[in-house]
Amino acid sequence: MARSVKSYSGRLAIEFARGFDFDSHQNLIKVTDLEGNSMADYRMRPIVGNNGLHLAGYGPEGFTFVPYRNDGKFYLVKAKLP
Repeated sequence: MARSVKSYSGRLAIEFARGFDFDSHQNLIKVTDLEGNSMADYRMRPIVGNNGLHLAGYGPEGFTFVPYRNDGKFYLVKAKLP
């Protein structure tokens, strides 16, 4: 099941929870065009001591994530795309 969808420049970044990729237990972000044609897949491992990253944005430089933390503190994590 999709957990988050973000759009940028005719593309969609769709985040699936790590249960989606049963073999690797990684979160999956699938990038498609607006007609659903796959363009790229990105996989992320959970962060130690954390429940993982949640996709917050998608733009020209890559993805922005908000980590879920049990202590109530939030910060942004940016991942640049090649």
